[in-house]
Amino acid sequence: MKKLISKIVHSILTGEDYRTYVLATINKRFIDKVQELTTEIFEYKRKGDVWLEKLLDDTYEKKGKENKFKLLWFGGLNDKTVKNMTGGTSKKEVCLDLGKKNIEAFRLLLSEIESSENLYQIRIIIKKDTEQVELDEIESIIFVNTISAMKLTIQGGAWSEVGKQTEKSLLFTIFQLLKIPEEDYVLIFDEMKKKDLVGNREIDAIIFNRDKEPLTVELKLLGIGNPEIGDEALARKVDLFL
Repeated sequence: MKKLISKIVHSILTGEDYRTYVLATINKRFIDKVQELTTEIFEYKRKGDVWLEKLLDDTYEKKGKENKFKLLWFGGLNDKTVKNMTGGTSKKEVCLDLGKKNIEAFRLLLSEIESSENLYQIRIIIKKDTEQVELDEIESIIFVNTISAMKLTIQGGAWSEVGKQTEKSLLFTIFQLLKIPEEDYVLIFDEMKKKDLVGNREIDAIIFNRDKEPLTVELKLLGIGNPEIGDEALARKVDLFL
């Protein structure tokens, strides 16, 4: 990640498009997760009927944030969708219940469509060495939905993660290029709090003017799809917004 952040900072300061580096990160994580989810689906499908419900139940019993994400994905859902449906909660038992209902809704919908329309058939074959399993039409569609739900999660998470990590590094580089003395700025939030420079809301940086008065600094990587981030920073009445 450090190497990626360095490339992004250099791209921004030289006026190049940094987004290709973020997309490369997303694609790598996507491929890794596809292999991970496919491995579990392969193993459960080998065990026989009602494997999907068993996979959901077993994932529910496992602890950890990553297994909660898998529970959502196997049900064709993501955290934001569940919270929107329930008014703000995404507890594991809720994820399990909604996941099973979503799968059943898929089965009903596909059975209705198959009886009334002449559609292409989708059947996924998963191979490992000399062994293979074939998903039926409904299982194949649910598999595609699982992968889609996972992609939405890692895509949103990667943009957010890269943005947050890049902002601090970019500010540090800007301060260095402007030859601002290290004692005239603070980038670490805990240090800002110790010096009573901020409240509980995190600020990207504090810089001191010639009179040694602290000025709050916010830096955001804005795109066409997220201009509201700039509005949030301006609403906080920061002294310097980049």
